[in-house]
Amino acid sequence: MKIRLPAKINSAFSLVEILTVIIIVAIIAAFAVPNYINYLTETKVNSMWHQAEAAKLEVEAQYLKQGTAVSSITVNSGTTEYTTPNADFIKCITIQSGIVSVEGLPTSFSGLNLWISWTPTVSAGAITWACNYSSDAANFMSDASQACSVGTAAYTADSAC
Repeated sequence: MKIRLPAKINSAFSLVEILTVIIIVAIIAAFAVPNYINYLTETKVNSMWHQAEAAKLEVEAQYLKQGTAVSSITVNSGTTEYTTPNADFIKCITIQSGIVSVEGLPTSFSGLNLWISWTPTVSAGAITWACNYSSDAANFMSDASQACSVGTAAYTADSAC
């Protein structure tokens, strides 16, 4: 009795098939990576926005509870919990004459100068806020910033930064 061995079957991928898969993955990565980087930057800018909210609330609290004039409220970066950034991409959070500013660390944003600034106005005992942000931040602002404007009018760099 003879034993028959099965014929050899080639089960490898051809070079053309491998190159096709590599090209498809490269095309997907070419679109995905830049979008992912923009998404990360937008998320960081939104975090800066929320960090400014805490400092704004402190200005409002000092004005309403303690009767402090808004223009006399000044807190340098890192001296209190609401001016101490809890993210490594925020350079500083300051309150200068009532104006709340959050400045991003340029090295974390590919050299971009990103900042958000809120300016209070007191009218009939109520505080209203106007916001500005850098032109570099304009591409990364979410829908929440529709009431803001691009500009440098209210931004004053803090020497403590």
